[in-house]
Amino acid sequence: MTTKSGLRWESICESIGLSEFEAKAYLALVEEGAQRPRTLAAMTGIPVTKVQAVLGRLVEAGLAAKVSERPKRFAPTPPARALERYMKEYESRTRCLLQAVLFLGSF
Repeated sequence: MTTKSGLRWESICESIGLSEFEAKAYLALVEEGAQRPRTLAAMTGIPVTKVQAVLGRLVEAGLAAKVSERPKRFAPTPPARALERYMKEYESRTRCLLQAVLFLGSF
């Protein structure tokens, strides 16, 4: 799936660790705005039986939020804010890796 901006979901998926369905759902929410699960499934090709779980993982990861209960609708976290969280995690992991390398280099 290529987004309107020309980004490919595979590259986004690899960059921030999303599954294929999570990446497709997040990009569709960013591009189209808040959606009902069934509509999102139709837009993205995510099976209807899996879309609720995918949206749940996006909510848990801070990439989406439930904006209404009846009907259920989900909206994306703005990409800049969502990316900030992943950048902090990446920086933390990088610091830990650097410490390990420095420790191993002391032998």
